[in-house]
Amino acid sequence: MSFPRSWLSLSLKFPLDLSRKQAQHSALLLRSSAPAHNFSGSLQQVIAPLLPLGYPNIHLATEIAEMSIRTNLKLST
Repeated sequence: MSFPRSWLSLSLKFPLDLSRKQAQHSALLLRSSAPAHNFSGSLQQVIAPLLPLGYPNIHLATEIAEMSIRTNLKLST
């Protein structure tokens, strides 16, 4: 995808008619979808969507995290 260089100098247009509640909700969605800043946050982002499905089991979680089961259990307590 490409766009003209002249577009770089244009300001971004945001809807001005957002209510405070809508703006707060949008900010919450943005923060919740942003990458985590640390390892444990990253691990939570990977595993949390799987929990309602009954996954991951401890073996899969430690494989995803590239750590031993013992280390994972120590960090989770």
